[in-house]
Amino acid sequence: MGYEVIRHCHYYAIMAEIKMGEMLAMKPRVPGPGRGKKTSAPTERVLQDVPTLSELKITPKESSQAKALAALPQVFHFTIFTGK
Repeated sequence: MGYEVIRHCHYYAIMAEIKMGEMLAMKPRVPGPGRGKKTSAPTERVLQDVPTLSELKITPKESSQAKALAALPQVFHFTIFTGK
């Protein structure tokens, strides 16, 4: 029974990461310094109202991994779940 519970938890964790990657891929990137602009107008930030990764408590590495996982075809999701 313990192994089955662990497999279910792993399945839901992977599904959550895939969903997070799909949502992050749809989110527009926030303009600002370091992305080609030397200054960022505060009004531009208020108008967009798009949270940054740090506001969402997501590291760039987690974001990248989630988006890469979400970009995989669904055929590979079974392989990830089963580990085969």
